[in-house]
Amino acid sequence: MFHSENQQFLKEVVASVLEGQGISWLKMGRVKKLLEDENYRNFMISRLNKNLDKKLTDDDTHIDDVVSANGTDNQGMTFLIPHTILII
Repeated sequence: MFHSENQQFLKEVVASVLEGQGISWLKMGRVKKLLEDENYRNFMISRLNKNLDKKLTDDDTHIDDVVSANGTDNQGMTFLIPHTILII
């Protein structure tokens, strides 16, 4: 697989999770394998974190909570987050 194909695959997975569709069990193995690479973990985190472009000022006393629309969204995030964290 080429790097760009893997990034496109991860973009589709993240889009699916953010739309609340979750991750197909057929894709889970490939996602796990790709997230063993630190570059793909960083890529995934940057796609999942919608607040990266948001600049905070001194007037901002807190960051608003993110509201989840349904349980499927949570299942996708629950699958992705542990696989993006490398435990040494």
